[in-house]
Amino acid sequence: MVDTLGMVLAVIIHGASVQDRDGALEVISKLLENWNRIVKIFADNGYRGALIEKVKTKFKIGFEVIKRTELHAFKILPKRWIVERTFAWIDTNRRNSKNYERLNNTSVAIVHLSAIRIMLNRF
Repeated sequence: MVDTLGMVLAVIIHGASVQDRDGALEVISKLLENWNRIVKIFADNGYRGALIEKVKTKFKIGFEVIKRTELHAFKILPKRWIVERTFAWIDTNRRNSKNYERLNNTSVAIVHLSAIRIMLNRF
């Protein structure tokens, strides 16, 4: 989970068998442990469905899905590019390019270290 500047706020690493929308509630609860003033969450089309109502009722947070309007045309979607840019920044670290770690906690720590490196280079 990232903010509007692309800074990492919360990280949860799941197994490949867990879909993003199924793990979203865990990520949002982790986010709200440290960041309780979040007002709205933007997500892509993969997070639509029952998840929207679950987030609104359980966490009392606005949840907006950014949808494509044109199927076969390239168009930069608002807010969605921020997450993709952050993924690109994190993947510049060689250790994040593949999953070399045995434990999920180690992978989370490596992502946090990458995010710290991004912040230090940026400010």
